[in-house]
Amino acid sequence: MDGIKVYTDGSSLGNPGPGAWAALVFCGKIPIKLVGGELNTTNNRMEMQAAISALQYVQKHCAGQAVSLHSDSKLLIDTITKGWKRKKNLDLWDELDTLLAEIKVEWIKVKGHSNNQWNNECDRLAVQEAEKIQKDFTIPIKKQTAEFFCRNCRLEIRGKLSWMEKAKLVRVDCEYCGKFVKFAKKTKENLERAKRI
Repeated sequence: MDGIKVYTDGSSLGNPGPGAWAALVFCGKIPIKLVGGELNTTNNRMEMQAAISALQYVQKHCAGQAVSLHSDSKLLIDTITKGWKRKKNLDLWDELDTLLAEIKVEWIKVKGHSNNQWNNECDRLAVQEAEKIQKDFTIPIKKQTAEFFCRNCRLEIRGKLSWMEKAKLVRVDCEYCGKFVKFAKKTKENLERAKRI
């Protein structure tokens, strides 16, 4: 398909957790870079938001041209092209439907974390933005004594706790690998820890 090429990706640190999306829109030879994110979201929502934001850009700046949109999200592409049932994120599906009524899109599935230069760049941008959001809104808690299981290390660990002020959540990261583990329960003990930061 001739026309505009778009590459998109989404990322979340925890599911839900701080997340971000990225898109590269080729209206010409030089790609337009778009990024954004949210403090408490999911990977699927960010994958969808990347496509929505890219198509909104196309609608505003490159109207009337066909679009080939490349994504590594099987959920996104198969829901559009194969009619998979929509169970969640209905607000975003509605936004996407509105855009697709006006823009002709060819949906192209690419393999994630492989050799596609532009998909890899979108992944890098999305992860970078998600990490920035996490850092901006996360405050370490001095007393860190909670026990958790890290799926990455496959170990019982003493989690590093931090308080996410905007989302009002206590977050847990593995003390060994540094990866997000989970959000701690809003128990009295954990909330007291947050008050003592």
